[in-house]
Amino acid sequence: MALVHNLAGASYGTVLVLDSTELKKDELGDGALRALEEHATLLFRTGGLSLSLEEQWLYLKYNTETLGSNQDMMDILVNGFGYESKRVIGDRNFEIVVDHQGYHPMWALTLLATKGDRHVAYLHNDMVAEAAARLPNIRRIFDLYRRFDRLISVSDSSCQANTDSLKDQWPETQGKHRYVYNGLIAE
Repeated sequence: MALVHNLAGASYGTVLVLDSTELKKDELGDGALRALEEHATLLFRTGGLSLSLEEQWLYLKYNTETLGSNQDMMDILVNGFGYESKRVIGDRNFEIVVDHQGYHPMWALTLLATKGDRHVAYLHNDMVAEAAARLPNIRRIFDLYRRFDRLISVSDSSCQANTDSLKDQWPETQGKHRYVYNGLIAE
């Protein structure tokens, strides 16, 4: 609901892309969706990925190991997700494309392939520490960080932690880190 609160009164055209299968698992509910609709255009992703056989093979390889050092393969994969972006979002060009979730490679790839002037990813924690402690599979997404224009952490301390922890293995991320305080609503 913090997202709805932060969008309230916004004078820009916001489009939110939501995964219909994830919504079934979520506790968001119809009331929250109606509130979101007052402030943004909602698009829902359904169905399977629109990838060629080569792209499917690369995505499977990407999901089981890293392709990060092979930029040619990563280029093919990101370009392949352009079809997924067009299928779900259409052929729009956005001023800013934001991966607000920040944990799922499929969304990062889709949003990176979405036409936009700038691409931003939110980092909701010290991501390297979180990968080490409980989510080892999110390390795959770190190879995509170099493709984003900005990496937005949710506090000054998490920004510093992400800057420090990513700099050795992913030096291309340096200079991209910023922070915006996480909008929480006290109830």
